[in-house]
Amino acid sequence: MVGTTISHYRITERPGEGGSFGVLLHREVPTSFNSRPRLASSANHRHLCIAWMAGLLALLLGACGSGSSGDFDATDFGAVADGATDSTQAIQSAIDEASAAGGRVLVPPAEAPYLISKTLLIRASGVEIVGEGATIRFADDAADEGDPTVILASGSEDNPIRDVAIRGLTVDANFYAQEGAERPRGIEFRFVSGARVTDVTIRRPFVGLDFGRGCVDAEARDVVITDFAEDGFDASGDANEFSGAKTTDIRFIDVVARDAPRADGNAFEIEDGVENVLVENATVENVAGNGFGLRNHFVEGKEDHSRNVELRNVTVSGTGGQFAIYGRCAPREAFPNNSYHEMKLTNVETDGAVAFIGPIEDLEITGGSFAAIYLGFEGPDDVPAKQNAVATAKLQNLQAEQLRINGMDGTITLSNLTLPKGQKSVSIEGSGADVQTDW
Repeated sequence: MVGTTISHYRITERPGEGGSFGVLLHREVPTSFNSRPRLASSANHRHLCIAWMAGLLALLLGACGSGSSGDFDATDFGAVADGATDSTQAIQSAIDEASAAGGRVLVPPAEAPYLISKTLLIRASGVEIVGEGATIRFADDAADEGDPTVILASGSEDNPIRDVAIRGLTVDANFYAQEGAERPRGIEFRFVSGARVTDVTIRRPFVGLDFGRGCVDAEARDVVITDFAEDGFDASGDANEFSGAKTTDIRFIDVVARDAPRADGNAFEIEDGVENVLVENATVENVAGNGFGLRNHFVEGKEDHSRNVELRNVTVSGTGGQFAIYGRCAPREAFPNNSYHEMKLTNVETDGAVAFIGPIEDLEITGGSFAAIYLGFEGPDDVPAKQNAVATAKLQNLQAEQLRINGMDGTITLSNLTLPKGQKSVSIEGSGADVQTDW
């Protein structure tokens, strides 16, 4: 610093990782290059340096204090796990503190549940709820209107949030004990980037886990959903309501939807403006509805396009709906702004029928075994219609008890299929399609 005074330096804060702060020291060049900066006297220079160091230390301590993150125990805010006390405000207060400072909300393990009566809201980035061994439950008749959710993480279209995580918790939406509520949900995300749900169990929801409109890079891993009323897992861009809306890069890994004897929807529903969705190592068992529904709603005037959805290493058994898996694309003439393409099934096993209906492009089924495969039909007794024919499909290296193809349109490639002998095992109905076979 010889040749200049400390006044020719300025200090600024710089946000760092994890809510920390750094300090930048900038040397400022004198405005006049014709005059040499005046040297301070030795005593004055020493006093200035001491004052500067004191100010810098205060700035560092203040920055670290204001940006610190930590753990916020819900019981410190008054939450009680006794199955009777309303802990809504206590847990919400812990969430609000973690939202302000950055950090984790701890829900301590307990035998009895923490009861809540309203949705727990996360509206800030960097919040994590950790609750291994703990259960949060909607109280009976607490969710008395609308579509309440046990935990809702939501940004907005203009101000999305990121890096929200829920780990180790059991969530009980208690749907069947809610008289007035329409559709109580377990966990829901809206406009969140980097959502993570790990080692979580969701019980008795209308819909279990929903990665909704505006979600990007979301992952559910080691999640189990039971006794749902409508859908277990849901990925939806809501483009049927908000034209052109998207939800992208969604992963469901090592997940289970099971034991839902009252379900009348789909264990997995992937719909309305989704792109790049992977379901891997998933199990659906003992569900009254369908296993998977890959489809958009048909709404005139809405831009609603879904693409690139893969089911990999998936097992579906014991479903009571019409299909173990179905995919549907809207008729082009009636809904030119609605499409669903690039569906892929890899090493999928089902004990029920799978069906793909409408002008789907790039359907690929590789490996696995199926009770029946219907391409361009809504069931075993459906008559062929050109608008229901699949546009392009490739089936290879798989086993099926029955294969029925709508042959009125499209290009279908069949390679290395194992089917029972007999005329009824393979049926190609109608003319106009290009069906290529390599048995």
